[in-house]
Amino acid sequence: MIKHIFIVNPVAGKGVEGKRISDIIKDACDVSRVNYEIYRTTCKGDATVYVKKRLAEKPLGDIYRFYACGGDGTFNEVINGVVHDPRQYSPLPGVQVGVIPIGTGNDFVRNFAQKEFFSDVTKQLLGDPMNIDCYSFNDRFGINMFNVGFDCDVVCKAAELKKKSFMPKALAYMVGVAIVLIRNRGSVIKVVRSDGSELAREFELCAVANGGFCGGGFHSAPKSRQNDGLLDISLISKVSRLQFLSLVGPYKKGTHLNTRLGRRVVNYFQDKSIAFYFDRDTAVSVDGEIELVRKAEFSIVPNSVSFIVPVGVEYPLNFRRRFIRRDGKRRDTN
Repeated sequence: MIKHIFIVNPVAGKGVEGKRISDIIKDACDVSRVNYEIYRTTCKGDATVYVKKRLAEKPLGDIYRFYACGGDGTFNEVINGVVHDPRQYSPLPGVQVGVIPIGTGNDFVRNFAQKEFFSDVTKQLLGDPMNIDCYSFNDRFGINMFNVGFDCDVVCKAAELKKKSFMPKALAYMVGVAIVLIRNRGSVIKVVRSDGSELAREFELCAVANGGFCGGGFHSAPKSRQNDGLLDISLISKVSRLQFLSLVGPYKKGTHLNTRLGRRVVNYFQDKSIAFYFDRDTAVSVDGEIELVRKAEFSIVPNSVSFIVPVGVEYPLNFRRRFIRRDGKRRDTN
């Protein structure tokens, strides 16, 4: 039996989308005549607890498809419900995960063409899952991107601005960029790579990516692929306001690595693990959610999530297209 379980964050999209999505889900599932249920989260972390509880009760042989209805933070919570071990190099049998983006950033779905199809519940029901990576972060897991420095400061400021009724969510990040740019603070970070080599200096921003986008559409990790078994790390050295201002446009488009300034100040590489150490409690962004840490240790967890891709969605050309059909059987394509 296939069970479709929709986990709705009721405050997603300033609460408007969270209220509307339940009716959309009911209509689509009733028409498709599928077995489904809707759960509305009650607090931060509730989605993780709920997913773990449902998996503990799952009958052997059944397939559970969990749909995170919210932003990247809600998706992160669902991932932490289905991935339990940094050595989990294959998805849990009979467990698939999707995302219906109704948050304010919705960056993970930008990694796929036709990202608007992720909002179509019927296309989600008909979609096939494909195995993708996630990453371990300290004692838990992430799915999209970790940011510290400029990126994180902008996320913090944008979150404040989004709470204001007069601020369109599409503009909040750009206004946040302007405010943080005026302050132009750097972060002193010691970076330790998997081979033990170290680098310590003041950085404008650093990112560890599985997905390619952050901040509502900034293509900050343009070489990232969600099933290549590698983290994409971007270390941008401290620059002047004028220099960074000239880099913002290409940074949004994902072309910053090809600019003269980008080649000089951006250290972009791939690795299976990396660690950041800070000299004080530092605000970081993990899949768009802010927290304070003194260290951040990462490793890739390859092939660990069976991710539902809505029917009709195209894939980046260099994806390894390995699918698991809705009935649980494997199907490989070129």
